[in-house]
Amino acid sequence: MRKILIITGRYLPGFRDGGPVRSLVNLTDTFGTEYDFRIMCLDRDHGDTASYPDIILDGYGSLTPKIAETQ
Repeated sequence: MRKILIITGRYLPGFRDGGPVRSLVNLTDTFGTEYDFRIMCLDRDHGDTASYPDIILDGYGSLTPKIAETQ
């Protein structure tokens, strides 16, 4: 499986950046079985001063379906 690195300001569970986040979600949902996506982004949503709870700093975490479905 080919790996794809996406570097972006924000990703799920963030939602305040609107369109770009949704576009990346759609991309990974559509091609997630064909490619191994790695997404590097900030640890907080737009305008937030604190990190997401239970964030993994300097490493990769997994996006749970529960988070993806709520956005």
